[in-house]
Amino acid sequence: ERDGLQERVELLLFESNADRKQKDLLTSMFAQERESLVQTTAAEVRAQTEREMNEIHGTVSVCVCTQTRFGRSL
Repeated sequence: ERDGLQERVELLLFESNADRKQKDLLTSMFAQERESLVQTTAAEVRAQTEREMNEIHGTVSVCVCTQTRFGRSL
């Protein structure tokens, strides 16, 4: 009976350790996925900001060019 109890304790310890390793693995995978998502989002925000800045710069350039052409200066 004592051997059976010892086996059950060892099995529970093994399962507990396996659960902990699986949890650690899932936590690590989640952290990597989250970091990847943050980097992707940051890159998308930078690209969108750059596009908007280019549009603004283009609009300002056209305004300056048009005003200069018609004799007005800023």
